[in-house]
Amino acid sequence: MRKIFLSLIALTTFIVPTFGSWAKLPKGEHCLTHYYIVEPVFLMPVLIKHKDELNLTPEQKEKIKALIREIKPKAVYYSQRIDELVPKIRRDLIFNPDKKMVEDELTLLADLKIRKSLLNYECIQALRKILTEEQFKKLLQYAGIH
Repeated sequence: MRKIFLSLIALTTFIVPTFGSWAKLPKGEHCLTHYYIVEPVFLMPVLIKHKDELNLTPEQKEKIKALIREIKPKAVYYSQRIDELVPKIRRDLIFNPDKKMVEDELTLLADLKIRKSLLNYECIQALRKILTEEQFKKLLQYAGIH
């Protein structure tokens, strides 16, 4: 009986706060890894904020605009698919007795998050090529990455 009681204490101490903090996210907001496998590195918003300090050339600005046009539709697509899948999978975790189907859905979700994370990587690598070494170092500093 004591082991059961201690197990319940551990359960409420470790698991319930996890779900409780997840449930407290404002409606429509997600944790940073909702769309990614790992926490993303957002350099583009920092670059846009500090574009004047980075002294971007007109050619660099055009390349960055082209990069945004290339990446944004893919990012939006992956985010939409993830947003569609997550509530379905959460329901299926509770109500779907077909483990294989749930496993396939989870695999699809993981693949979408991998693709979104790789898109983040591709964006960073493209920025590394567009910017000079000095500009890229400054960008990392502005982003708080040392």
